[in-house]
Order: sequence, then structure tokens, then C-alpha cells
Amino acid sequence: DMLSSQLPLAALEFPAISELIEQNGKNGFLFQNAPSLARIIDDATGNPRKLANLKISPMETWHQQYARIVLPLLRPAATRKE
Repeated sequence: DMLSSQLPLAALEFPAISELIEQNGKNGFLFQNAPSLARIIDDATGNPRKLANLKISPMETWHQQYARIVLPLLRPAATRKE
């Protein structure tokens, strides 16, 4: 959800997450444990430019997904005559 909302994110590292999050803060941050998460938070709050330089994910935004998936389902109901 955070990626589709185009928010920078810190995620617990697990095998498949690297398909979404690129290491080294390119589009987010991966952590392995509480100390590594604390380092990410400390680094990000001490260096706001680092957050500003994150490349936002090219994934569809929440609004784009809603318009593509939900709105077409709602439109027929709105035009139905009762």
C-alpha cells in the first residue's frame, strides 16, 4: 500500500521484497532487525535530503488502481434504472 501511495518506505527484509524495494535507499529501505531500522530512521531524520531524493515507485498509485478497478464496477450500478 505504501508503494502504491508513493510513500518512501522501510520494510523488513525477506526473500521476495527485493522485487519491490531496491537496496541502499533507491526507492526505500530494507532492515533486518530493530537496530538496523533504528539506523534507517536516524539517518533519514538527520538527512531529509536523502528522503527527498528517493525515487518514487513507478507502481500505480492508489487512485489509479481505484479508477481502473473499482470505478468500472460502480458505473453500471449508478446508471441502472430501478
